[in-house]
Amino acid sequence: MSMNPLKKPLLKGSALALVLSASIACGGGGGSDSSVSEVAQQNKQTLLSTGTCIGCDLSNVDLSSATLDGAILNNATLDGANLRNVDLDSAELEGASFRNADCRNSTFNFSNCRNTDFTNANLSNTNFNGADLTGIKLTGATTTSAVGLPEE
Repeated sequence: MSMNPLKKPLLKGSALALVLSASIACGGGGGSDSSVSEVAQQNKQTLLSTGTCIGCDLSNVDLSSATLDGAILNNATLDGANLRNVDLDSAELEGASFRNADCRNSTFNFSNCRNTDFTNANLSNTNFNGADLTGIKLTGATTTSAVGLPEE
């Protein structure tokens, strides 16, 4: 009986499926970041090492407890990001999007937040003293105990 040449590659395919399954299960870097794109993860590393990420995608990244004072994030997308306990004092955030981001206990003192979108973001216990809030969008945002935000 001759051996079917297609049966041997099935072992390779099974091994490949196992590797792919393991890669997917690991999420490329940890459980809670499984929804973060590879590009966003690379942008996160760029931001943390240089303090600048203009117009970049940082959707769903975990930046909790990061010190990003003076960061330049104009027109960046941080939708769904974990920004709890982050220091963004004196940051350049003009045109950035923080839709659905968790910014609890973070500081934005003296930051440029012109035309920044915080729609549905959690801004509880944040501090915006001295920040430029011209054109800021706060639709649906949670602002409990936030300091320096305009009254709605």
